Amino acid sequence: MPKVRFKRNFKYALDGVDVVTYPANTARDVPDAVARSAVRQGAAEMVQEGAATAKGGASKGTATNRSTGAQTKANQGASGGGRKVEEQGGT
Repeated sequence: MPKVRFKRNFKYALDGVDVVTYPANTARDVPDAVARSAVRQGAAEMVQEGAATAKGGASKGTATNRSTGAQTKANQGASGGGRKVEEQGGT
């Protein structure tokens, strides 16, 4: 299960009947469908284990791919839940 940090309260009915409310400002392991929907709607962001800032929290909006040094950011455009990869230029 992916871990996401909810930016606002988010309600979801995984079984189509029972509604679960995920509170704002919490990070939780959730089913894949919940994570995709929350990120797509801008209610949450993916949290990568071990990707902490100097303050000890999760990095906001971006996560570094350790193998390539590239940064990834969730694409929240109209096309859906695709991933956009941006290469970091170094000189």
